[in-house]
This record gives sequence, structure tokens and C-alpha cells, in this order.
Amino acid sequence: MVEKVKNFFAALASFAVFFYATGFLAEYAHDRMLGISMVEPAAESYLISGGKFVLSTLYALFSTIFSRFYYFIFFFILAAVFLHFEARAKEKKAVAISKTYYTSVLVLTLIFLFFVIPLFTSPFAFSGLLLDKAEPAVFYKPFEKTTADLWTWMLNGNPVNKAKLTHFYVLLVLSTAVSAVLLYSMVKRRQRMKGSKEDEKPSKADAALTLKQKAAALFKTYRCVLPRFFYDLLLLLMVVVVLVQLFTIPLNYGILLKSNHYPAVRLEAASSAAGQPGVEILADRLPGSDYKMWLLRENDKEIMVYAVFIEKKSGQQAYKLLILKKAQIGTIEILGYSSIFEFK
Repeated sequence: MVEKVKNFFAALASFAVFFYATGFLAEYAHDRMLGISMVEPAAESYLISGGKFVLSTLYALFSTIFSRFYYFIFFFILAAVFLHFEARAKEKKAVAISKTYYTSVLVLTLIFLFFVIPLFTSPFAFSGLLLDKAEPAVFYKPFEKTTADLWTWMLNGNPVNKAKLTHFYVLLVLSTAVSAVLLYSMVKRRQRMKGSKEDEKPSKADAALTLKQKAAALFKTYRCVLPRFFYDLLLLLMVVVVLVQLFTIPLNYGILLKSNHYPAVRLEAASSAAGQPGVEILADRLPGSDYKMWLLRENDKEIMVYAVFIEKKSGQQAYKLLILKKAQIGTIEILGYSSIFEFK
């Protein structure tokens, strides 16, 4: 009974660490995209964000099964092929790697390295977008259109564009599942290669062999050394691919799927500084002009708000992030929830 209790709490701690880590990555990516990392959120918010990440990922997969079922069929076939290769090799206790398997692994590894990884790290170009009127920078020229499309879908957060972002995210999750299956198959193959007779060195007992016969024996004995070296290199690259993909899943969630809707507020200065609501907060606002303000962060001592208003000096629309002491604020009126990209 005691052992079961220990296992339960160990599993609970593991889930907590997982939720905290994924929540931290999601929050970091989202804050970096917006440029609001100056005020740290409460620690428990990472656990909540990690839970939302898991639920949102499961919902994204479930909702995409019907609208983009061919995604799942394609990736299922890829995974099934390598699992079938592995099952047959295990049944035959095969040590050598067939040319078909070798070629397939090489091609897929190159695709993951030079296409999949750059594609799914392209959203990392989104940084500090609240204060920047320009479009996000482009990390990889071949995916310039993809980056522009993602930015357009994020700005125009209608149901169709949200679905497109979800489909992009699901492709990342499914490709990670396939790369994990491929890595599993490669590791199993490598384990069977260890300790095989082909690893034994040539015997020195037979001194009567001619130089030509010795050279032929050496070539025959070490014929698998070079292929195995390249196979180990591919295996190492595949480990890197899987780790990068696993790392980028919560980051992409934070950038693409995490909600950009925040409470729109009106702030009134504390009674010690009399005046119109919000005037003291936005001292450089054009008098009489309208403005909009969102509450982004709040802790015990301060709040962070994002304000869009007409600037007094230039007469142009200005975007500002403000960190205000709570002592400065009299009242905070919440007007509703809306996208902070509304004026972009």
C-alpha cells in the first residue's frame, strides 16, 4: 500500500513538472511574440497554461480528424511502414540493414532536417509584435510565404483562420509522432547490430595467409564499419530532430494557438491625482481622442497595460506598453474581451 502511495505521488509530481515545463515554454513563446516579458506571471499560471496546452492539443487533434483526415492517413501509413519493417526484422533477427531501409531513413532524416524543422521553427520570427507595425522577420527565405500567411491568420482571427492555424499546429504534432516512431525503429535496429559476429576482428592465428588473402579478409570483416558509422550519424541526427520537435510543440502552441484576447479596460487615476479617467495614464494622448487599453498582466504591486491611442505631438496612432504601480490606479473598469491585434 505504501509503495502504491509513493508511485501515485511520484506520478503526480511528474505530471506537475511536465505541466509546469510546457506551460513555461508556451508562456515564454507567447510573451516573446507580444513583447510583454517585463512582468513575470505567478508561478501557478505556468501549471494552468500547461494544462491548457495539453487540452488544446488533444482538441486540435480531435477536431482535425474530420476536417483534414488525410493528414492522419498519410502519417499513419508512414509510421505503419516503419513499424512493419521493425516487426519483420525482429522476427528474422536481422542484423544487417537492408538498402531499402537505409535509403528510407536517409531520405526522411534529410526531409526532417531541411524542411520540417525550418518550417515549424519559422513562427519563432514573431517577436515584439505589439510595438512593431512591420510584419514579422523571416528566418528562412523558402518559408517567407508561410510566415506571412501565419501572420495574416493571426491578425484576422476569424474561425477560418483559426482553423488554418490549428491545421498547421496539428501537422507539427503528427510529424513529431512519425519521427518518434522512426527513431524507435532505428534504435531497435542498432541494438540488434551490437555484438554480432561481424564485429569480431580477424584472427591472427593463420600466419600462412598471403597479403592478398589478408586484405580480402580485412575487407570482408570490416565491410559494415562505414555503413554503421553513417547509420550511427543518422541515428544521432534523428535524436536531435525528435528533441527539437518536442521542444517546439509547446512553443508553437504559445505563438499560434494561445488566445490573444485580453480584457479591454478603462483606468482611472487614484484620487490623489484628480482628472479624467485615463488622462493621467496617457499624458501624451491627443485631448478628446478615443483610445483603447488592454490589461495584460497583474501582480501584487503592478499591472501591465497595452494602449493604442492618437499621439498629441504627431497626430499618429501610437502603441505603448505601460507598467503602472497599483498605487497610481484608482479604479479598473473591464469593458469586455477583445483581440489586442485589433488595430494592427
